Amino acid sequence: MYIKKKTFVLIVTYLSAAAIAFGAYSAALSVNGANYRNTAVYGYEHAFGEVVTASAKLSDALHRGAYATGAEMSASVCADVYGNCLAAGMTMSALPFSTQELENTAKFISVAADYAQSLMKQTGGFDDTARRNFAELYKTAESITQSLDKLRDDIDNGEVLMDEPENVFAAGGDSLLSTAMLDMESGIGELPELDYDGKYTKAKPQDCEDPISEDKARSIAADFLGVEGDKLEKQYRSENGATSFGYLDKSVLVDGFGNVLSLSSSRVVTGEMSSEDMEKAAEEFLKKQGFNKMHLESSERVGDLQVMRFECLADGVRCESDCVKISIAGDDGKVYAFDASGHINSPAKHIKPESIVTQSEAKNALPEGLSVKPSGMVYAETDGGSERLCYDFECKTESGDTLRVLVDAETGTQYRIDFE
Repeated sequence: MYIKKKTFVLIVTYLSAAAIAFGAYSAALSVNGANYRNTAVYGYEHAFGEVVTASAKLSDALHRGAYATGAEMSASVCADVYGNCLAAGMTMSALPFSTQELENTAKFISVAADYAQSLMKQTGGFDDTARRNFAELYKTAESITQSLDKLRDDIDNGEVLMDEPENVFAAGGDSLLSTAMLDMESGIGELPELDYDGKYTKAKPQDCEDPISEDKARSIAADFLGVEGDKLEKQYRSENGATSFGYLDKSVLVDGFGNVLSLSSSRVVTGEMSSEDMEKAAEEFLKKQGFNKMHLESSERVGDLQVMRFECLADGVRCESDCVKISIAGDDGKVYAFDASGHINSPAKHIKPESIVTQSEAKNALPEGLSVKPSGMVYAETDGGSERLCYDFECKTESGDTLRVLVDAETGTQYRIDFE
């Protein structure tokens, strides 16, 4: 079974980590002298080695899943697959380049993780269908692992350089890891299509049958950056019309429908702009791009960047999946990284249940001993990719721990507990 190529579906799970990685990379670049260079080189090479190791372990776990029987062995395989997927995602986020170089790899990891997690709910062992699915996943994982292993050898031999500023100028991009990763990504091909109860079941109708032209995509990217179109350099264009353009240190991705999916940067950032001013700059930028009803859900200072997550509002209710992530540079107050894939792939309409409980009734689902502060309502994501309207309660335990409890607004029962 094979998946149709979708329109550059950038996974939600690792994009937040990628935005933070941009900040960590920028902070590292601001350190002076040879100490920085030695530390950065070792750090990035070590991170890539960890990616290769995690990929190999994932491949091994998937291979075992193709032959597993019985509840105990099946549960063990699911735990190994899921854990190795998380490890691979974390190590990938530490690499010094943007998300498109890892698009298909990250997508595959998300599919494998979600599939393993869905099988954890089953009490029996794998059936023939599950074993066949693991066999298909293993084929892709093994191909990725072999390619990554070869890249590691090329790095060790000096044939491929890490994406550091001095290497970018010295090599002109021809022998950089990011370029090699793009070549590897294009060779991954179709991903396995799985029929199961989860986020990535079957192929959702996201393919663009009539993509915009390259010239139109260039115009959209240029307008987004505020520059003339002839200053952009095309990096690649997919079968679905998604096109990436480069300008100085920036890379902009426009999908086949004409949406700007992401922006990434790699320049050095050293500035002391306040977090409040950077948050204001992000809000002004989003309004200029047409995002008028947004809620700043999280904001974190990472080095000289402010990394933020804005959630769209539907009749005053926050929407978890309908979100935009943005990073502002602390020196010029401009956008350093941008990711709108959550908003673009979110449902167009957020459906409110016909009958819901009151906030007071929802509060009855909380245990005693908590200090409770209601935080409104939210359309919470579900494992199946849909939404559930919930009351959001910010709570503190007697020991001082902070947690958030989501209570289903339709049933009045607890839906999710998150520790902060």
